[in-house]
Amino acid sequence: MKPQLVTTDYIFFLDDLELYQTNPYRELGGAEALAGLSVKSWTRVNVSTGEDVSELGYGSVSSDEQGRWYAVGGSFPRDRAYPALIGSRK
Repeated sequence: MKPQLVTTDYIFFLDDLELYQTNPYRELGGAEALAGLSVKSWTRVNVSTGEDVSELGYGSVSSDEQGRWYAVGGSFPRDRAYPALIGSRK
């Protein structure tokens, strides 16, 4: 899988049980914050930063997208990929 920019509204990091809004990027809370969201569905992915995607040679990432999150496939190094759920309000 080629890394794809995460364009959803939310990312929930499974290891740390932390929920983030993506635009603007900010922490919303822990697992309990999930209940208050109206999200149509969640998708399980591994994510990595654009900086890591570019640095490890998995794709060309513009400087303004290096701090953004990318969905990455199973061949991406596990020490730079984080299990997450992504979801949108739509």
